Amino acid sequence: MADPSPSSFSSSPGTTPLRPPSARIFWIVDNWPSILGGTVLTHYAHYQYLSRVRSPHPNPVKNARFWALASGGWMLTYLGICTGIAVAQAKLQSLLDYRLATERSCPSQLPAMSADFWAGYISGAVGIIIGNPLDLLKVRLQARPASAPSTPLPSASSPLPLPSPTAAAAASYLRHFESPASLVTGSAAPILGYGALNALLFVSYNRTEAALNRALDVQSSLWTTWLAGAVGGLATWVVSTPTELIKCRAQLSSPPASSWAITKDVWRAEGIRGLYFGGVVTALRDSVGYGFYFWSYEITTRWMGAGGDGVKETNLKEEAAKVLLCGGLAGIVTWLSIFPLDVIKTRVQTQAFQAQAQSPERSPLLAAQGLSQQQQQQQQQPAKRAGAMQVAREAYREGGMRVFFRGLTVCSVRAFVVNAVQWAVYEWAMYEMGEGRRRPAAAIEPVGQVM
Repeated sequence: MADPSPSSFSSSPGTTPLRPPSARIFWIVDNWPSILGGTVLTHYAHYQYLSRVRSPHPNPVKNARFWALASGGWMLTYLGICTGIAVAQAKLQSLLDYRLATERSCPSQLPAMSADFWAGYISGAVGIIIGNPLDLLKVRLQARPASAPSTPLPSASSPLPLPSPTAAAAASYLRHFESPASLVTGSAAPILGYGALNALLFVSYNRTEAALNRALDVQSSLWTTWLAGAVGGLATWVVSTPTELIKCRAQLSSPPASSWAITKDVWRAEGIRGLYFGGVVTALRDSVGYGFYFWSYEITTRWMGAGGDGVKETNLKEEAAKVLLCGGLAGIVTWLSIFPLDVIKTRVQTQAFQAQAQSPERSPLLAAQGLSQQQQQQQQQPAKRAGAMQVAREAYREGGMRVFFRGLTVCSVRAFVVNAVQWAVYEWAMYEMGEGRRRPAAAIEPVGQVM
């Protein structure tokens, strides 16, 4: 299909004239492969630099060259992300304007598939980039045994000193990172995987909710919202299980290993089944979690978007603040509902990785118990891995109910920040592509009538 020209963007009588794309947009559409290729190469080069070079001193003044290169790389990466968003916006906006100009008489009841996909992909990737450092802390808290000593233990699964599992201790971990590269450890797989996961999630959610509303002959219901979110979460299992497994093992790896290296090791050792180890508990976590995710976001937006008389406010600044707040609250509610499942999932997916230490002294789970080398070798020999129920029972015997909420404070902070930004990016992308959620005030029901 040929690129639309400005002359093709005339509107029919009685409709608002469409804004023709600018020359900059046409230039971006024509050159987007080169722009995205340069963005990916820049990000990869910066990641490799941080992975190979360690800061001799944390003081920026005494190590100005290193921190200048690191900061410059982050700035270029940020500009690359913005460029990628602009490329997606430009290409989709031009195609969307062309579609609206030619199909204005046949409006669709559902958002365009491309709009759902790209808005979800962009928001998922941005959320991972922002939340990866806090996610690193969460995973290390969850995988850490309750009896771990406060002194450093050289380990294949824990390169950091692991003191008591408190929020203050978690915050202090930032001082013990070997290099700035630790902040991006394990981020390659989530950036690629969660972009696709988020795209699949929003496409599945929107289609399922529309189908349920038509089947039940309802306008909008929080029950159908929860059910559609659960179906969307279940649909992401294909992507989320290997992504989570690779991410968790990369974050616990010492010396640091790339996501690609972890993937190759798992594939050589166990094949495709190894990448989907822990898939049942991951599917359950995602199904329940995303049900509450969309349910809590919808109920908070309805509650904050309607006054006492049910009239929706339309101020753009207020609406942007509400999207950020509602997205953050939705993230916290989601993790509160599934955090014990996430702890079990993390332990299930990292147990085999922790057992593959090069020597008995390198396993914190065994060394922390004060066992002899012979006993440790005997415990490392069995290849059979525990299932989710057995892992849950062992975790409960180890630390009681508290072990299932270890790292919740760190996770809640991360959830609020990441999901606030993620929902804001998603809503902005959908709005820019002409598929925003805004509806006339008369179409908004009072909060008390949504069920």
